[in-house]
Amino acid sequence: MRARQMFLMSAAALGLLVVAAPADAQVEIGVDAGLSSTRVDGSRLDVVQVDIPVQRLRVGFFVTPTVQLESSLGYSRVEVDDIASSTLTLGTDLVVHLGTDPYAPQVYIAAGPSILRTDFGAGEETQVGVGGDLGLKLPAGDWMSARIGVGYTRWLENDTLFGADEFGAFFGFSVFTR
Repeated sequence: MRARQMFLMSAAALGLLVVAAPADAQVEIGVDAGLSSTRVDGSRLDVVQVDIPVQRLRVGFFVTPTVQLESSLGYSRVEVDDIASSTLTLGTDLVVHLGTDPYAPQVYIAAGPSILRTDFGAGEETQVGVGGDLGLKLPAGDWMSARIGVGYTRWLENDTLFGADEFGAFFGFSVFTR
C-alpha cells in the first residue's frame, strides 16, 4: 500500500512541475521502454529487467535551446509465489544537447541524482544513485521525436543495502509543447 502512495505522490509532483513551468518554456513529455542489468556489489546477484512498454515517464523543461532540466518517474512490481516487491525510481537530470538545430538529430548527455524506493514485502528501503545517459533524439516534425540511448547509474551503499552498478538501454518517444 505504501508503494502505491509513493507512486501517487510522485506522479502528483511531476504534474506540479508541468504546471509550474514558465509559460514561454518549451516542455518535453516522454515515455521510455528499457532493458537494464544491475550487478550488486559483493555478490553474484545480477538482475536483468525488461520494462516494456513503460520503464519511465519523463518531463523536461528547456532552460536554453540546448540545456534542459528533466525529471523522471519509474515504477515496477514483481510477484512470484505470493511474494511481491515493488520499486519506485525518481530522477532529475541536467540534459545538454550537443547540437543547436532542434529539427535535426541531436546527441545529448544527461547526468544527475536518482532515488530508488524498494518495498520487499517485509519492509521498505531507499537508495540514492548518481548516473547519466548518452542518447540521440530523432525529430519527427516540430512537435515529436524518438529517443534512444544507454545509461549507467551507481546505486550507493547504505546501512542495509549493498551498492550496485546498473547499466541500461532505452527507446522512447517524446512530444513537445511548442
